[in-house]
This record gives sequence, structure tokens and C-alpha cells, in this order.
Amino acid sequence: MKRFPRPAPRDWIGIALVLAGFILRLRQYLVNRSLWLDEAMLANNILSRDFAGLFQPLANDQGAPVGFLLLQKTITLILGDSEYALRLIPFLAGCLSLALMFLLTRKVTSPFAGSLALALFAFSPALIYYASEVKQYSSDVAIALALILLFIKYADAKLDVQKAMLLAFTGALATWFSHPALFVLGGFGLALFIHTLRAKDKNKIVTLLLVAAAWGLSLAALYFVNLR
Repeated sequence: MKRFPRPAPRDWIGIALVLAGFILRLRQYLVNRSLWLDEAMLANNILSRDFAGLFQPLANDQGAPVGFLLLQKTITLILGDSEYALRLIPFLAGCLSLALMFLLTRKVTSPFAGSLALALFAFSPALIYYASEVKQYSSDVAIALALILLFIKYADAKLDVQKAMLLAFTGALATWFSHPALFVLGGFGLALFIHTLRAKDKNKIVTLLLVAAAWGLSLAALYFVNLR
């Protein structure tokens, strides 16, 4: 029978910090405060429109990724239009961000620096607050962290067809759910491409160019369908 490895001390610290961050986010969510002005204006767009209407410019100077709006609309149709329902996706995204940050700190930092970074992330007042805000900022954080982990995973890996398709699909989809994802894709995609150029891996260079083309087509579609 295969035994699972025992968690290292840094893992126990990380798990404790993730749990503490989750409790703080859950407490903020359960307070169930009334929607404030900016939340209410975005919620009004979500509740008063059908799915097709969410692809059009939003009223009251509001802006949000169309994928986020569609998810929010779906949740309200299933669970109703309460504050709990409207804030459910941001709350889940905030909790997911904690797990993703835990994984990221274990990959790129020393135990002390990783624990410190995770503690700052878990106890950040802004991140706790936006995990219960009817806005896309919490999901922006989760998507950015997921993309960073994906790029780290493929930085030195050989990109076969399956991996390339996953990278292309994930990046293309992310731009529909998060506006900042475009900058994450651009920055890390360029870094990965330069790293591959230095390694003189011709096959990976061609693969990355095809992946970038898929991202570009997705962004062009998003622009003509929604952003313009």
C-alpha cells in the first residue's frame, strides 16, 4: 500500500494560514452587509438583463469581464438575487486563491519567505474584503495565480500536443473571465518565449507561437463581441 508523504513543517504552517484566511473570508461573507453603490449598480446590470444583454456595454459606468457576468447571471437564476448569491462566486474565488497561493509559495520561495508571503496574502484586508464584493477583483486574483502556476509548470517542460492545447485553451478562456489576465499572459508568455529562445528549442518555439496565435484569436473575438 502506497503511503502518502508526511507534510513538512512549512506545509503545516501553510495549511494553518490558509485555514485562518478562509475563516476571515467566511466571516466577511456571512456578515451579509447590504450592497453599496458600486455593487448595486453592477448587480442591477446582471439582474435586469438576459444573457445576450450582458455582452453589451453596461449601464452606470460599470465594467466587468463577460465571462464573470455570465457566471453571476447563472448563479442568480439558480439561487436568487440575494446578497449571498451575488457574492458567492467572489467568495469561492477568494477561497480558491488561498489554495493557489499556498501552492505557488511552495514552488518559488524558501520556507520562511513562502510562509511570510502566504501570511500577508491570507490576512490582507483588501483581499478579505473583495472576497465578499459583487465585483470581479477576487476572481481576477484567482485566475492570475492559476496562470502563473501553469507557466511555472511548463517553463522547462517539453510541450507536446496535449500540453500545448491546454496552455492555449486556458489562456484563451482566461481573457473572457478576467481583464488583467491579458497582462499576465503577455508578461509570462513573453518570458517563457525568451527562455525558450535562449534554449534554442525550435519545436517549442513554434509551439509557443501557435499558442500565442490562439490567445490572439480569442482576444480578437472578445474585442469584436464585447470590448469595443
